[in-house]
Amino acid sequence: MSYTASYSLSSHYAPPPAYTSTYAGYPGPAAIPAKKQLDYKVQLRARLAQCSLSSMPSGFPFSTSCSHVSLRDIPNLSCESFEFNESLPDGAQATIRFVPPNPVKTKYFSWRAYVPTHSDGYRTSAKYAAAEVQVHPGVLGGSYGRQIMKSSVIILRALAVSLELGLMLTIRVANKETVHLRRHASASSVRLGDVVFIGTDNTGRQEVVFNASAGDL
Repeated sequence: MSYTASYSLSSHYAPPPAYTSTYAGYPGPAAIPAKKQLDYKVQLRARLAQCSLSSMPSGFPFSTSCSHVSLRDIPNLSCESFEFNESLPDGAQATIRFVPPNPVKTKYFSWRAYVPTHSDGYRTSAKYAAAEVQVHPGVLGGSYGRQIMKSSVIILRALAVSLELGLMLTIRVANKETVHLRRHASASSVRLGDVVFIGTDNTGRQEVVFNASAGDL
């Protein structure tokens, strides 16, 4: 099954603020007009969907330091966080950031895409992530995990979908709770053990967006 984009570029999902800074005694950067922000989202979404980022580093979606790790080592896979910028029209910069699991904060691998929301006339910045994809480490030991490790395509396209739908996407193995979640129109039926993409909006509502085991994405 293939996914047909609706180009709605929803803004329902808004992760915690990031990339903000205001120096004492100086006004903060001005907000970029909503129409221009939408243009940036459309540009970035298209590049993500086509896997055509011009500044993507070697080893993506993981860092170079862990791209050579064998699958036998995945349960203990430890990588360094990194980020890179993607140039957009008018000199604006989108940012893609990778963060590995942290025993204190999160057990997931995370990729976030930041689209410019503010500008001080010299540089652009983002107050929140426009898209986020998480991967549970348990996925990486299977056949779908091997695809994620070997190619940037899955994570890039997942970021594109996250950006479009306004949902954080979590890739994980389906359990009893997952099987009974509401399904998006793009998702096939789910069985225990399937690798699924779960979408979460900023109210905490969840739904299965794709069933990777069924070939949805």
